[in-house]
Amino acid sequence: MNSALQCLNHVQPFFDYFRDTTSKSLLNDKNTGKETTSTFLVLYIKLIDSLCAAHDRHIVPIEFYMEFGRLASRFFNYHQHDSLEFLNILLDILHEDILTVSRLEQTIVSENFYGQISTVVTCKQCKKDLVTDDSFSFLPLPIPEANRGAVSSGTRSCKLDQCFQTFLQGEHIGNHGQWYCEHCHKLTDAKKTLNLKKLPPVLILQLKRFNYNLRSYAKNNTFVEYDLDNLDINEYVAQPDRDRGIRYDLIAVSNHRGNLIGGHYITYAKLPGTHDWYKYNDKWTIIENIRVARYFHTASTLADGSVLVAGGQANAATHLNSAELYNPSTGTWTITGSMNAAARSRHTASPFTNGLVLVAGGQANGATHLNSAELYNPSTGTWIITGNMNDA
Repeated sequence: MNSALQCLNHVQPFFDYFRDTTSKSLLNDKNTGKETTSTFLVLYIKLIDSLCAAHDRHIVPIEFYMEFGRLASRFFNYHQHDSLEFLNILLDILHEDILTVSRLEQTIVSENFYGQISTVVTCKQCKKDLVTDDSFSFLPLPIPEANRGAVSSGTRSCKLDQCFQTFLQGEHIGNHGQWYCEHCHKLTDAKKTLNLKKLPPVLILQLKRFNYNLRSYAKNNTFVEYDLDNLDINEYVAQPDRDRGIRYDLIAVSNHRGNLIGGHYITYAKLPGTHDWYKYNDKWTIIENIRVARYFHTASTLADGSVLVAGGQANAATHLNSAELYNPSTGTWTITGSMNAAARSRHTASPFTNGLVLVAGGQANGATHLNSAELYNPSTGTWIITGNMNDA
C-alpha cells in the first residue's frame, strides 16, 4: 500500500487536485447540499492532507486502510499483495466515488490515467475482423522470452521497445480452444492482436516478472533499459491516432524485491519541482511491548482495526490462555479476557464478518492435541466455548 500511494502522490496534477478547493467541494453533494456518503473519498482527502502536514513524521492511515479493506476484502489482512493491483482498485474506487458525487462524465482519474486499446480478432478462415475497444489504466508488458533468466557473465538485459513489441505481437487462438466466428458460424482458429488507440497523460507500465507457473516461483530478473525522460512510444499507436506531442518522463518506480511467495516493495520517486529522486521504504517504529512474552500464538485483525493476540507459549513447558489487544492508533496493548477451554499454542484463529473470532485446535501442555474451540466477542472482551471438532 505504501509503495503504491507514494507513486501516486508524485503525480503532480492528481496530488494537487485533492489538495485544492475543487476536491473539498466534492465532500458536499451538489444536489442536496449534504455531506457526501463516500467515506473512502473523505478518508483519501484526509490522507493527502496528513501527508502535507507530516513533514518529517511518518503517518499510519489506519482508517483509510480499514475502509479500503472493507471495499476490497482480500486486502483486509497483513499479507503481501500486489502493489499494482492495489493501485488499480484504488483508482477505480476514487473514479466511481467522484462520478457519483460530481455527476460528471469524467474525473481526475479518467482524465489522467485512462487510455484506449483495441483488440482485433481475425478469423483465419473468412479473414473478417472483430474489433473491440476498451479503456486501460495500465499496460502489462511481458519481458521477451529470449531474455529470460541470468547468464554467467551477468544479468541479461532488454530494451523497453522489445517489451512493447512482445505485448502487441499477434497471438494465435486455437491451441487451447478455438474462437467462435459469427460469420462462419462455427469454432475456428484465429489471430488476436492489440492496437493502442489513445495514450493517457500518465502512463502506468507493469513489467511482468512472474510467469505464475505453479511449479516454480522463479522471478525474471532481466534488466529492462528505457529512457528516463522524453520517452516516445507513438510508433506503437495506430497510425491515425498518433499524437507526436505526447512524451513521458519517469516520475516513480514501485520496485519489488523477493519472489512470488513473498517480498517487499520500495518506491523511488522524483520530487516535482526539484527533480530530486527519493527512496521511500516502510519504517519500523518501536512500540510498547506486549504484556506477556509469547510465541506460537495467533494474531487476528478485528473490524475496528485492533489486533487480537491469543494463546501461545511462554516457554517450552508453559502454554497460555491469555489474550491481548493492540491498538494501532495509540501503539499500546490492553489485556482482554482469557480463553476458557484450555491454554493452547499452534492453534488457528479465524475472524468472522460479524466481528467474532474463532480459535480452534492447537496443542496444550504435554504436547496434547486439542479439539476444543472458542469464540471471542470484541464487544464484551469475553470468550464463549463452542462445539468441539470431531478430531483433535
